[in-house]
Amino acid sequence: MRIERELGDIDRWIVLVMPAVGCFQTTVTVHDADYTTKAVATGFDAALSIWDAMCRLEQDLREARSRRPR
Repeated sequence: MRIERELGDIDRWIVLVMPAVGCFQTTVTVHDADYTTKAVATGFDAALSIWDAMCRLEQDLREARSRRPR
């Protein structure tokens, strides 16, 4: 919610959380207009793996949004 509050609405988020050996693996894919990015992260619980993936995506999304024509 914070990322969308700061950057505006994102077209589509796809969040896939799967158990892995001793941890969880999360893949977050973002489709925003003609731009798509993806991050994969792991964590000891699902929430941590999601948070890590979101942190990895945030700067990429900010840079993509800054390159958009106004």
